[in-house]
Amino acid sequence: MDRFTERLMGLMPAPEPSPGDLSLNEIFRHDAYLKADPQRQAEIRRASGQHRYNEEELKPFWQTYFSNYKSPINQNGRVQNNFVWHLKGKEVLDFGCFTGGRGVHWAKKYGVAKLYGSDINAVYMQAASEFATANEVENDYRILNSDGMLPFPDECVDTVVTFDVLEHVDDVARSMKEMLRVLKPGGFIFAVFPQFHQPFESHLGFVTYTPALQWIVPAPVLSRTFLSVLEKRQDSECTSRGRRQSGKNSLVLMARPRGNL
Repeated sequence: MDRFTERLMGLMPAPEPSPGDLSLNEIFRHDAYLKADPQRQAEIRRASGQHRYNEEELKPFWQTYFSNYKSPINQNGRVQNNFVWHLKGKEVLDFGCFTGGRGVHWAKKYGVAKLYGSDINAVYMQAASEFATANEVENDYRILNSDGMLPFPDECVDTVVTFDVLEHVDDVARSMKEMLRVLKPGGFIFAVFPQFHQPFESHLGFVTYTPALQWIVPAPVLSRTFLSVLEKRQDSECTSRGRRQSGKNSLVLMARPRGNL
């Protein structure tokens, strides 16, 4: 089965990545970063944040996924009719923020009062904090706890945003509970994540573009073959994301106001 799966992957193989590909988190595990001097490491961290900032300019998250959103919040007798109300003057958490460029773009464009972020790697948090500070955005970035819990107190943010993250966590229910925990009463979660059964969302893009493999090959076989192909590469530390544009789910959740049943 593994050999058959590898042949299927080879029908549309993903290209070999470049060690300097700033779209990848793998750059921070590559010798280009690990063996660089401190000044060069700082340059790479800054460039990664800037890359995500530039990506946000090219494909704005809010306009792409929530352009038709109508807020149910009634403020001063008026219904707020777009997402900006949840950002301007608000404390916002970017859950799975990577190096922070996307959030900094939101802060500068929409007037976020304070930007929070959490991810799994201390280098990402260092890069995000440096990039936000350099852009004069008030920030608080903290590495996700080893148990998957967010390192922030209860009811500390107005809005939580998560983009292409929930498909990577090992316990979605726990992550959702944690996002709700840090929300102030009446706060909102804006979540965007891929549809696993959409043909191009197998998350095998480091290796193959062959669609719908997750429909026909058991997950353990896919994982095993995926890792086997990576190990055969000359440079397996730096792998290509190779993700194609495809359909995603968007979700808005509101934290229950205190005192409501």
